[in-house]
Amino acid sequence: MSQARKMPHGRVILSCALSGILLSGCLPPKTQSIKADTAKVSRSTATTASTTPAKDEDSERQDAAQQIQSLMQMVEARFAEAEEINLAFYSPQNFQRAAIEIKLLQDLYKEYDPKATGFLGFGGAKSAEADLNEQASKTLGLIDKALQNQALVETHLEKLMVDKVYLDPLKKYRFKGEYDAITNDINTLIRNMERNEKFEGLEAERDRIGKKLFLHEVHITKAAILDGEGLLKSLKQIRSERVPKSYKQAKGDLRALEAFIEQTPRDSEGIETRRLRASQSIRRAASIQKEVDWVRQQPVTQTEQIVLRYHDSLSELATARQVDEFVELPFSERIQALQQALATRQTEQELELSQNLDADKQALLDEKKRQAVTAALNEA
Repeated sequence: MSQARKMPHGRVILSCALSGILLSGCLPPKTQSIKADTAKVSRSTATTASTTPAKDEDSERQDAAQQIQSLMQMVEARFAEAEEINLAFYSPQNFQRAAIEIKLLQDLYKEYDPKATGFLGFGGAKSAEADLNEQASKTLGLIDKALQNQALVETHLEKLMVDKVYLDPLKKYRFKGEYDAITNDINTLIRNMERNEKFEGLEAERDRIGKKLFLHEVHITKAAILDGEGLLKSLKQIRSERVPKSYKQAKGDLRALEAFIEQTPRDSEGIETRRLRASQSIRRAASIQKEVDWVRQQPVTQTEQIVLRYHDSLSELATARQVDEFVELPFSERIQALQQALATRQTEQELELSQNLDADKQALLDEKKRQAVTAALNEA
């Protein structure tokens, strides 16, 4: 600092302002405007210093005060940009130190008096300006280091950041502890990157956190599909000893849905296809269980009534569809015969409809021809 005091005050201020700008490094897009403004301030100051003839002491003091004011505006703008792009997340230690340094800088500026003369050559405006420049350089240097760590994070942790942003609105209370633990792991990894100023040696930790994020997404998706849709609850209401075949089918389809989610939790189309299949199997098993329970409740003497119940249902269907009932066949064969009869009946109806449409089209064409002939005869 003693060497800085020996330099002319204008050069001291200009030197510090330029050093702060050169230290700024690569900035995010929102910060580029601040960097450009800073360069303009520096060029303007340099031009003034090289072209303006010697001034009296009051003019020099006014110029020095103006340069200090411009420097303060630039540093505060840089810090505001750092807050806006959330450097506190990307580089918490450097940002925290920058916040402390800019507070000290602002305190120095409050005490700054461009007309102060000092005492016996010590203190005074020139000494304060040197201190302000030094403090500004510290603040800008820390902001630049924070920006460098942000670049490291965005380069090496891009997928982690994308997955975290995707999962943040999906987190549920039951998984809050899991999500918070992952967030803490990410913050620790970022602090390690900041401390090392590089990413080498941290790949394994990044991959471990990535796996935890993936499992967290699987847990959330399974909870939403299996619990939210009530599939697990519905399956638990089916008694495997009463309908073992139906239960096995329903459980297998539900397990297939779970396995698919565990592999591709974001494939919404594939998940929905398997969800519908599992839901149908569970509802079918539940329906069969009701029938089995009803049959088991009937006394042996009511065996005929049980058989009649199903045969009568087929008779009602055959009557409604206007097909033969095939009452002479056993129950299973009767169902197959009805299915064939219904398919034949549907084919006949479709053919009849097609023929009617063809007849209507032909009638329309004949009518148009008749009208054309009539019009031609009238003209003749």
